[in-house]
Amino acid sequence: AVHFLERVLCYILIAACQAANTQTSQAGRLRVQTPIVAIPTPMTAAGTPDFAALAAVLGFLSRCGVQAIVVNGTTGEFAALAERERKQVLVAARASFSGIILNNVSGSSLTTVRDLIAHSQE
Repeated sequence: AVHFLERVLCYILIAACQAANTQTSQAGRLRVQTPIVAIPTPMTAAGTPDFAALAAVLGFLSRCGVQAIVVNGTTGEFAALAERERKQVLVAARASFSGIILNNVSGSSLTTVRDLIAHSQE
């Protein structure tokens, strides 16, 4: 049953990505014309990011044709993870996903937001 559901999800993602255009650059800005998939951060039983599970999810999405993701996003991680963990999630995503990665830099501190922006640009 799991393989069937994975195939169905994969077909839906492939269809959505094929229906959209690829990304282009216009006036020096990135213009994304493909579905952007929000990635929940898998967690271990200890409450820390599960990087092996994250790599598996990103590999699955890549095989399904997903071209753009957002990490540390509005599925709750930005409020639940420490700044160090959020940076680690971005590094892990970059290692496992070759498409466009958008990193949510929301925070309650301007210093944290600036730090996350700088890290995103590295």
